[in-house]
Amino acid sequence: MIKNSAILILRSFSDEEVKQFEDFLNSPFHNKNSKVIQLYASLKNYHPGYDDESITKENLFSALYGNDKYKESLIRNLFSDLNILAEKFLQLIHVNNNYTYDKLLIEELNIRDINEVMGKKLKLFEKKVSSNKSRDQDYYMNKIFLHDMQGFMSTDKTLTESTRPVDIINKIKLFLITVMESYFQLIIEEQRVNIKHNYDFLKFILGYLKDHLKEFKDSPLLLIFYTLWLCFFEKDDEKYFLRSKELIAENFSQLTIVDKKNIYAIIQTYCINKIDSGHSEYNRELLNVLLEMLKHNIVSHKKDLIHLNLYRNVLLLCIKLNEIDVLEKFIKDYISFIREESRETMYAY
Repeated sequence: MIKNSAILILRSFSDEEVKQFEDFLNSPFHNKNSKVIQLYASLKNYHPGYDDESITKENLFSALYGNDKYKESLIRNLFSDLNILAEKFLQLIHVNNNYTYDKLLIEELNIRDINEVMGKKLKLFEKKVSSNKSRDQDYYMNKIFLHDMQGFMSTDKTLTESTRPVDIINKIKLFLITVMESYFQLIIEEQRVNIKHNYDFLKFILGYLKDHLKEFKDSPLLLIFYTLWLCFFEKDDEKYFLRSKELIAENFSQLTIVDKKNIYAIIQTYCINKIDSGHSEYNRELLNVLLEMLKHNIVSHKKDLIHLNLYRNVLLLCIKLNEIDVLEKFIKDYISFIREESRETMYAY
């Protein structure tokens, strides 16, 4: 069995991506080495695990070169080429799956002074950006990009000046979301290790938000982050905790998977802090959070797998709360989502 970077990337491919990568390799624009195509044709039969004992360099060499004398350097170079191409494929997927492709195209059209086409692409891009209802960092970065590109096209000074206040507001919103999200990492760290951080600047930011809250009513993610932070700093924190849950429920479908993971991590931290300070009723809140994460497949672990710590925490919370029916259903629904070698032991546990 072979272990290298190319195999690790291939393991991450979905069934659809396995087919797409084959098309990618067969494109002369990307690859002109027929042996790499043959190598991938042999390897893809072992998708998704690539852990068969018959996958050896010697066997692959025989499949590619027949009875020729085995040369380690040849197969090693082919794997190196396959890895480079797999990395390029990942780059293309990433570019095509977000706003990067549109922005790169618009920038290139601007460089080449193809303004007529650029104007049409900007209108399409603006429509695409406007569909982002969560108003996250991507939204505000893209709005700023739009204003910049429209500025390049504009020869009317008045028009350029009229867009400037909107551009500044978008930059402020981007800054506020980024700062609040960054500080979340610190408070999570405090819960995990014995360390304390300074939140003076964050509190200043929260004070600014409180005084200008009406200006941010159109930014769901910003409001969610703001309300979650009040849970940690205000005396009536439970009121803000309930409000944050309402905001999350109202906007859940509009949030990205990354934002959902961050939000659930913060809620877990808040619940654990409350439990540590003697509020045992938050054990139920924590259990509900973990079950919601599993229900919506929002976990920070490998695809189709549940980390043993998460699985164990649900078990312990169910036992602590005497939720035997929930416990039995959880085991039935999720025992197959932990690593195969651990299932028997965990089921006995």
